[in-house]
Amino acid sequence: MENKCDVLILSAMFGLGHITVSKSIKEHLKSYDENLRINIIDIFEKITPKLHDGIYKGYELLIKNEHKIYNYFYYKKKSKDKSQLNNIVYNMYKKKFAQYIADTKPKLIISTFPMCSKFVSKFKEEFKSDIPLITCITDVVDSWEWIHPHTDRYFVATDKIKKRLYEKGIKKDKIKVTGIPVRKEFLNEKAKHPNMINIEKDDFVILIMGGGVGLLPKNREFYYWLDNLEDVKTIILTGKNKKAYNTLIKEENFKNIKILGYTENVADLMSQSNIIVTKAGGVTLFEAINTKLPIVVYKPLLGQEIENCKFIIEDGIGTMANDTDELKNRILELKLDKDHRKNVRKNLLDIQNNINIDKLAKYILELYYIKSMKSII
Repeated sequence: MENKCDVLILSAMFGLGHITVSKSIKEHLKSYDENLRINIIDIFEKITPKLHDGIYKGYELLIKNEHKIYNYFYYKKKSKDKSQLNNIVYNMYKKKFAQYIADTKPKLIISTFPMCSKFVSKFKEEFKSDIPLITCITDVVDSWEWIHPHTDRYFVATDKIKKRLYEKGIKKDKIKVTGIPVRKEFLNEKAKHPNMINIEKDDFVILIMGGGVGLLPKNREFYYWLDNLEDVKTIILTGKNKKAYNTLIKEENFKNIKILGYTENVADLMSQSNIIVTKAGGVTLFEAINTKLPIVVYKPLLGQEIENCKFIIEDGIGTMANDTDELKNRILELKLDKDHRKNVRKNLLDIQNNINIDKLAKYILELYYIKSMKSII
């Protein structure tokens, strides 16, 4: 028997972003009501426990080696409001999914992954359920794969995305601009962050993050170039990529580069950095926005990264590099041009001021308490 819950957050482990957003939402909710029973569930672990590890391994191979195939299907789902694949998967596993909902009896469901939104919407239609569904879109996109008829509320990254959803027929009062949810530690400017890498007062600090699967520049000469920049310290986070970590950590001659694997101290590191070099993942993007950290996107390959990168450039909060030579130039531009860096930080602040992350829990609990009152009546 599954544990009953008040709020069910459905997600998936395609990268770390969807789960990270789920944990952030849970943290915000708990800060308002510690007694809420909140379950974060990987949908594939529930509907197909024997296959879910293989699904994720296949995904990592696909994005590392065949991103063009990935993008073909991504843009197909982005531009069309129906997905036969999702319908097939739902029909295969709807009984198991329905049984899980019956066992846990959530009063509200939050989705941080497109297929989860599809499953819940279809479930509500087929089983005549009135469980409120909130979809939290985890990139700066308005893709059709996120949009489903029985969704009660959408959390989106920016006003532009709200406008695009409205143009697709979603009522304005259903769309809330929360930004992409991040943990509270990224919102607390008064927090004291320890000096983790012996930064000197005049150092320019570069943070390099490869995302959940640790996709980083492979050109070794680039790292030696970084190491020899004057008054520059570099922190490299390799994520889950043990091969990249082991390769870089062997370079014993690095004087000004600190190599770290997966860490929970990202907020501390961002607070001490001047710029971030990263993949254009939605979570990292909004962590940088909330810490007012200029962004250099390195080689965006996946569809959602490309869309996020368009937002970064259009709103003047960063830039992009397609190879290591371009990356060097972008880093030097931000290091040497203080006025440019100041302007980027102003743009970051403008975006930060136009999102309502502080109202995230309020928006959720409004629906939750309405549902709870109906249950009592």
